[in-house]
Amino acid sequence: MAEAKNQDDIRLAYSAAGGRLFRNHRGKIQDKRTDTWHEFGLAPGASDLIGWTPVVVTPEMVGQTVAVFTAIEVKRDAAAARRKNKLTGQQRNFCNQVRAAGGLALFAWTVRQALELLKQRSF
Repeated sequence: MAEAKNQDDIRLAYSAAGGRLFRNHRGKIQDKRTDTWHEFGLAPGASDLIGWTPVVVTPEMVGQTVAVFTAIEVKRDAAAARRKNKLTGQQRNFCNQVRAAGGLALFAWTVRQALELLKQRSF
C-alpha cells in the first residue's frame, strides 16, 4: 500500500474513532529570487500526522476532557518497511520527545496500529 493511501486511511479511521489528525507536510523550497532555501512544516523528524486525542481526565483531575498532542509517523506496509522506508533517528527523537512531554506518539504501518493510541487515553 502506498504511504499516502495509508495516511489517508489512518486519518479517516482515527477521526471516526474520536481523534483528529492532520497531514504535516515537511520539506524545503528554494526562493528563486534570492537563491535561499526555506524549510516548512514542523521540526526535523516531525511525524507525518499530527493532531490530538481526546482524553477524559480522571475524577482526581476534575473530570475535564483535554486534547492530548498526538503524533503518528506513517510508513508503508510491514513488508515494504523491511525493504526500505526505515525510521530515521530524527523521527525516533521527535516521537520520544512527544512522549516525554506527555503526548501520544507512535510509528504505524497499519490503521489498526494507529487506533491503538485511542486505547491509551487514560492517565
